[in-house]
Order: sequence, then C-alpha cells, then structure tokens
Amino acid sequence: METENFVIVAVVLTGVGSLACVVNGYLGAGLAVFSWLVLLGVVGQPVAVGSDVLRVTDNTWAPHLLVPLAIFLAVWQAKLRGRIGGGASLRALLGRG
Repeated sequence: METENFVIVAVVLTGVGSLACVVNGYLGAGLAVFSWLVLLGVVGQPVAVGSDVLRVTDNTWAPHLLVPLAIFLAVWQAKLRGRIGGGASLRALLGRG
C-alpha cells in the first residue's frame, strides 16, 4: 500500500473513534482496546502487504499509548460524565431531554 492509503485509513479510523467517544465513553474505550490489540499484532509479527513484508522495528511502545486513553474513557463515562462541563446532549438539543 502507498502512504496516501495509510493516511486515509488513519483519518477514517480517527473519525470513527472520535464519534464513538462522543456517543459513549465505553464504546470509545472498547474501540481503543481493539485498536491496541490490532497494533500489538502488527508490531509483534510481520504483516504481508501485497508482495512486500512489513516488519515494525521502530516505536514498538506506541500501541501502549492507547491503554491510558481507554482507562480514561471508561472512568469518564462511569464517574465524571454529566458532572463537569455543560449538560447539553443530543437529546437536549432536539428538545426531548
């Protein structure tokens, strides 16, 4: 794959992850944990991309940055959501809340 394709996939995944975090912290945390597991698989073993073999040797610590994000999102959803900041939600904006 070319670099442009990786950038497009990264932008789409970032958008989906951001939307998941806005909808529900648990959903965003689950997506972060899933991404962490996928990235660990990519770092841990070579991946065949077409006729080339991709082996990650630099920044193998990077997937672990998603773990604190997942923990933060779960704590945010469980303990803090609605207690700090504004109480505006999609239901309130539509007049049903």
